[in-house]
Amino acid sequence: MYIRHELIGGSRINTAFQTAKYKEDSEDAGFNTIMDITEGVTGIEMHYYAMVDFNGLKSIVDAVGGVEIDVEETIYDPYYPTENYGYQTFSLGKGLQTLDGETALKYVRSRKTTSDFDRSKRQQKLIFAIKDKALQLKILTSKSKMTNLLNAINDHHKTNMTFREMVTMSEVAIDLDKSNFVSLVIHDDPNSKGGFLYTPPRSQFNDAFVLLSADGDYSQIHTFVDMHRKYTASMIN
Repeated sequence: MYIRHELIGGSRINTAFQTAKYKEDSEDAGFNTIMDITEGVTGIEMHYYAMVDFNGLKSIVDAVGGVEIDVEETIYDPYYPTENYGYQTFSLGKGLQTLDGETALKYVRSRKTTSDFDRSKRQQKLIFAIKDKALQLKILTSKSKMTNLLNAINDHHKTNMTFREMVTMSEVAIDLDKSNFVSLVIHDDPNSKGGFLYTPPRSQFNDAFVLLSADGDYSQIHTFVDMHRKYTASMIN
């Protein structure tokens, strides 16, 4: 998605953090910029951020003993990147699968044979799966277990939340009904739910593939999000 921000000018959203970080020589600038951008796109005030690198993601999944994911479609990616800039084949069958950390990372990163929108959905599914497993293991009700989990990813994550805030939010999360969670994805198919973006000619963006808001000011996306927050059951139906 192509965005504009006063600090970094025009940029694709996936490069905004790094651009702001290096421009100001400050990681805080990167976090603040991406939070500002996300607020502008969604219309939702952002209070916290959390960044987890690839090793941190693998450690989290392994620390909870793996996660169960219902894989909607068989994944076959002969171009999954290796650490030495080569390729390997990654495949995962359709149906309920138990993923370890390494496989979970591949599940959310694989992109060559599916779209970025599919990848976003898989990332959301993994986040929910980790939450469910953490509840199952009562990690969110134990300060010592939460401490051990954070220690396991100590060098692989950053957040502006304090430990006390994490504990408070985990106590709230225990009582949350999964059926009340709503995952939304915006995309460029006007015939499907969330299709509020469009693809402009690449020649206008130095031959880069970008997505733009169809209305130019995100008002459709704001209404879309707001309606789901206020009238959740009706919007789902």
